[in-house]
Amino acid sequence: MFNIAGGETWQMLGREYIEKICKIFSIPPDREYSKEFTWLDWYDTIRSQAVLDYQHVSSHDFLSDLKKAVTQLYE
Repeated sequence: MFNIAGGETWQMLGREYIEKICKIFSIPPDREYSKEFTWLDWYDTIRSQAVLDYQHVSSHDFLSDLKKAVTQLYE
């Protein structure tokens, strides 16, 4: 059994991810998140990455591309 997730650059709390996405869309996050580690947070994917070789987009690149796409929508 493998954990499938974004890899090392995606290792952040779920709250942090939602805050980054909401910032790109210029909307406030509409809920409070646990300050404790939860299932919404990052997973260790070292084993699945070694076998499946699937993590090719960093969180920075994804968020940058998303921001560009959102900006283009409003031009």
